[in-house]
Amino acid sequence: MAAARKLAQSVAPSESLILDEVSDYSDLAVAFYSALPEQRLARRRWANFEKQLSEMSGARWLLLAKDGKLAAEAGISPGDDTVTWRGSVFQRTFSDGPIHIYRRNP
Repeated sequence: MAAARKLAQSVAPSESLILDEVSDYSDLAVAFYSALPEQRLARRRWANFEKQLSEMSGARWLLLAKDGKLAAEAGISPGDDTVTWRGSVFQRTFSDGPIHIYRRNP
């Protein structure tokens, strides 16, 4: 819930979020309780993840989890102060247990 609240407060109406897939399905709860519109989410869990990404113009936010698929596929260590994903550098802004939220540097 803390991660969902952080996203609800931080993600501007013009920004979007890339959401890691977590084995305990906590990504679904974060997405739901953040109340971000579906068109502003690129969910790794969905089969059309790459299509979602292509329809977004440079997602500003990235949610990673310690046991997440996105982090594992990209070789990213959630919890690091900065991560690089697909050529963009993201700075950690929030951590709550295994969940970490990053914001892309301008």
